[in-house]
Amino acid sequence: MITKKRFYKEKLLSATLTETLLVYLFILLAIASLYKQLIAEYKNAPVLGPDEIPVNIKLYNKLEKQANADSLLLVAKDSRIDSLINATTSKDPKDEKIGPKGVLPPSCILDNGSQRLLEIQFATDTTFLIKVINLENQIIKTKDYTLFNNQLMTLKINQFRSLGRQLHESRRINIGDRQCNPKINSYYYTDPYCYECLYVVVIKNRIDEFDGALGKLKLRRLFPLKKVGVPMNEVLYMSGIVGRYFSPIIG
Repeated sequence: MITKKRFYKEKLLSATLTETLLVYLFILLAIASLYKQLIAEYKNAPVLGPDEIPVNIKLYNKLEKQANADSLLLVAKDSRIDSLINATTSKDPKDEKIGPKGVLPPSCILDNGSQRLLEIQFATDTTFLIKVINLENQIIKTKDYTLFNNQLMTLKINQFRSLGRQLHESRRINIGDRQCNPKINSYYYTDPYCYECLYVVVIKNRIDEFDGALGKLKLRRLFPLKKVGVPMNEVLYMSGIVGRYFSPIIG
């Protein structure tokens, strides 16, 4: 026969075990419910690409904020670029400067088919000895000069500049064009758009026709010899003057 005390102990133990089982059962149900929810979220989750990585919400918010800031910066830069482009395209073309093109006008062709117009020899005191050639079929006139075949001239530097300038300007074209305006195109003087051609001249060490007619003029050699003491700087200076108005070659 079970005593009353033992009966209450067994009843208490039974109730405790029942409550424990119920608690375990609720825990299992909660775990199952949570697991079921995770499975559903996993099935609905997007599939990451090979170059993508999962991030938590904190990192995602940080990256999104940075992306928005970069986007605003990019928009600001694009706006600035657009304003610069508009300012450039809206600029009056009359105010634009024209730079050198690196191409000279072609050589002038004379009536006999030759390109060489003058033979030039240097003498002392920046004197230019000139022989006109290849004008058997024509005469060339400028404001102050009339050139004909086999003509001989002895010109001082200012006279030679005047001859060169007038011959050069006689081949000028597109005078009214803005590209040939000295205020816009500082290189118009050698621009093939502004000059039809350049006269070709031959720089020589000696022109036979001037032998015996030079008087006190002492010849300057194109290639000066040290032993005769001809200064090279004067030869280079005179060569530069020739090159300003003509297309020079050495013959």
